[in-house]
Amino acid sequence: MSSEKSKKNESSCSKEFQLGSHVTGHNGVSLDEDMDFFHPPPEDIGEVQTAHSTLRRSEKPRSRRMQLVVVSGWSLGGVLLGLLIDIFFSIENSFVFFLFPVLGGVTGALVGWGLVAFSHTVTYVGEKGITQISCTGQRESFHVDHKLLFDDAGTLRTRIYAHYTNNVYGRTDYSFKWKDRKENLLLRIAGTHFSQENTPPAESSFHYASSAENSWTIYMLTVAEYELQKHGYIPFELRNGGFIGVGEGHIMMGISGKPQKIEGKDIKSIDIYGGTFWIRTKDSHEGWFRRKGVFEFDYSDLANAKLFLITLEKLLGFGLD
Repeated sequence: MSSEKSKKNESSCSKEFQLGSHVTGHNGVSLDEDMDFFHPPPEDIGEVQTAHSTLRRSEKPRSRRMQLVVVSGWSLGGVLLGLLIDIFFSIENSFVFFLFPVLGGVTGALVGWGLVAFSHTVTYVGEKGITQISCTGQRESFHVDHKLLFDDAGTLRTRIYAHYTNNVYGRTDYSFKWKDRKENLLLRIAGTHFSQENTPPAESSFHYASSAENSWTIYMLTVAEYELQKHGYIPFELRNGGFIGVGEGHIMMGISGKPQKIEGKDIKSIDIYGGTFWIRTKDSHEGWFRRKGVFEFDYSDLANAKLFLITLEKLLGFGLD
């Protein structure tokens, strides 16, 4: 399978792996010298291009005894806090009286564990695939959280949506989904960040997903050349079953009905507004009840959208930011 999840390996992850000098972080910035790459990447993802690790060389796992002391201390503090709440509010109901100390103890234990737990991840983006590996406990074992080999994938669909309230930026949700040629989901990297300029902290999975998309797009260029020679255009699947094809000096619109060939000289504009592609021909017309020469489709519905943007510029001369 192209995506391996929660695969446990009993080997130790205590030996640091040294990356090549050309490797950068997923955000394109030079790697922090204190970053500890505790496990090497698998050979089948190819030469590593970008990487990130949450572990620092200066960080050492705490002993089991210290972990127990800290967790127990925080848990006891939570229980005492719950009892103080009972006394302060003069709670007489027996169920509620016991509820606050129990909740306080559980919450305290979770907080304490969060302070002393040893759990880290390392992610690699290679020329042929990507992977995330986790190390937990006392560096005694590691887990391959996932591994995606580009050979096994067929499409990547991305969705990046910025939320605004009263014209004020709030957050950005993102989703990167790789599927195989039968539309089975192989891997999904998704999350939320709070940077309007799409520059969240280096540890954000957004950078990992974006770097993976870049590597995937480069990998797919060879496939695109083959499709161009075979069909005369490069097909890009749409979620609803249609497609958009980009050829030398023309575009194929297979959105509805019989595919329509549009010469580049007849295209007025290709734009992206609010996550939607708009393609207009020079004889386009938009009215209340009739529209001609206007095509639209969502960015998130288009497979391999970044490759689509590259081919638009290379084959048609339409460059989009």
